[in-house]
Amino acid sequence: RTLFTKRMIGSLAHLQGRYGEAARMHREVLAGFREVFGSIHASQLNTACQLALALGALQDFEEAEDALNEVLGQADQHWGREDLKTLEVYRTLGKVYMDWKRIPEAERVLKIVVENHEKVTGAPPWEDLDRLGMLAEARGAAKEAETWYRGAVEAGKAVLGEDAMSLVAPTMRLAQLLRKKPGHREEAAKLFEEVLGMLGTKVPKSHPQRLSALNGLADVYGALGRGEEAVPVLEEVIEIGTAARGDRDSPTLLARATLGRVLTDLGRYDEAEEVMLDADRRANQALGPMNPFAGPIHVSLGGLYRALGRYDDAVKSYRLAAGRFARNGGRTASPTLAST
Repeated sequence: RTLFTKRMIGSLAHLQGRYGEAARMHREVLAGFREVFGSIHASQLNTACQLALALGALQDFEEAEDALNEVLGQADQHWGREDLKTLEVYRTLGKVYMDWKRIPEAERVLKIVVENHEKVTGAPPWEDLDRLGMLAEARGAAKEAETWYRGAVEAGKAVLGEDAMSLVAPTMRLAQLLRKKPGHREEAAKLFEEVLGMLGTKVPKSHPQRLSALNGLADVYGALGRGEEAVPVLEEVIEIGTAARGDRDSPTLLARATLGRVLTDLGRYDEAEEVMLDADRRANQALGPMNPFAGPIHVSLGGLYRALGRYDDAVKSYRLAAGRFARNGGRTASPTLAST
């Protein structure tokens, strides 16, 4: 009873962000369970997972890995992999590897979870499919990431329903991936619209996920030649974001930069130049001259000046963009903006 009470105290400490205290408490509990039960017990698996998550929050990944591997070998022998308790340890180990940026190890472990979870329950674990999508995308395997994300969204809808808030993140990730692919932008637009439907009135208008979905939708509209539809969407992001968080808000700054590019495509050059110069000024004031918006904005300005036949200004903008990208190590606020 004392051990279970301590474990509860540790869990509460974790929820309150007191990770050091949580880890200390879970270490004591885990040692106590070893002494009480002797052989492996389900309570040890749960405690090891909680200890690993607390250690992961402290960036102590090696001890987290050790804590999980210590019980995992015994769990594999005692219950096998076709057991949800064992799979939860594998899942936690996969999360630790993800946070540790050890992508191959995370993928290997999470694939074990996916394969065996489906055998046990008859349904794939949508959250782990989503994690595998993120890992594939992190190593540049876009097609593989798309497959995982599609599986996550489909499996999640089967379990949670069409409009579950939990599915906003994987649906957004799939939409963001597809918007970069010319033949999939109509589908990307539908997915962004789907996300906005999921969010509905459940979150404030200024919620970051809602603004990001609006930005993505407007970007796709622009790429599809539907600039007139993109403009009011971007203006809504700018108005709401500025009122809620001012010029330091990344979705708002991104919307200003995208609006300038969309206006250029519509031939509204004077407005486009004014918007982009204003966006550059605001980004510099808020984040400094090396901000991640500077390069993309100057690329778009270069395109505008080329369209106007102002070639000297275009060259100057492109050089500024190249310098900003070089100093930022290629870092940009938007992959789509950077490619314009």
